[in-house]
Amino acid sequence: MPDVRSERRIVCFRQVSRPRSAGCRGQPLTPKQTLTTDGRPACYRTGRAQSVRRLAACMSDENRLWPFGRPVLGAIAMLCMAFVVFKFARAPSTQEAMQGSLKELGLPELTTAFALHPDTCSIERSLWKWHVSCEGVPISFYQDRMLCIAGPPRTCISVPTDERVCVSYYWDIDLNGMPSNPRGDHGRYASVGNGCNPKGSRVAEREAMAKLGIAPHRVE
Repeated sequence: MPDVRSERRIVCFRQVSRPRSAGCRGQPLTPKQTLTTDGRPACYRTGRAQSVRRLAACMSDENRLWPFGRPVLGAIAMLCMAFVVFKFARAPSTQEAMQGSLKELGLPELTTAFALHPDTCSIERSLWKWHVSCEGVPISFYQDRMLCIAGPPRTCISVPTDERVCVSYYWDIDLNGMPSNPRGDHGRYASVGNGCNPKGSRVAEREAMAKLGIAPHRVE
């Protein structure tokens, strides 16, 4: 942002600057003009004194005008503070932020795991956002794998499997409840397949899902 006061000083100096030549106004010295002891025209000292007075007057105008900018800066600062207070007042609670972000992510296995075990994920609040991490979610517990055969008619059968697939998820949540990738990459979350951290057996999880009326996610 340009410095208004510095620009004003530059304007003042330009207004009072004088050409450096032998004459008083940038004109050659005529024989009628007398010289002082330092070899300059007699009018030089008078012109220099006038330049100093004009510079002082210009800077004085700048000093008188500058205080009018202070209320403007104060108003801008107040608006910024009001905006920050408004954002914090409208921010969702931690639970609301978590539920809203899960809905935006659209990961049914992760949503089911969090519904059955809220301690599946840890969420930490910082000044402007939340940081969420869900370690070792056994997504295969909440899936029904299907084998489909093209028809007609098209038929699909369930494929029993004991394979355990686990994924860890990481994302940030802003004050509007929107998730984002903490690594700055594309997408709204980061994930990595690693060790499992189940809260119960596959059978126990399916029973808990049935009690809550949650259907497994169908994967073909």
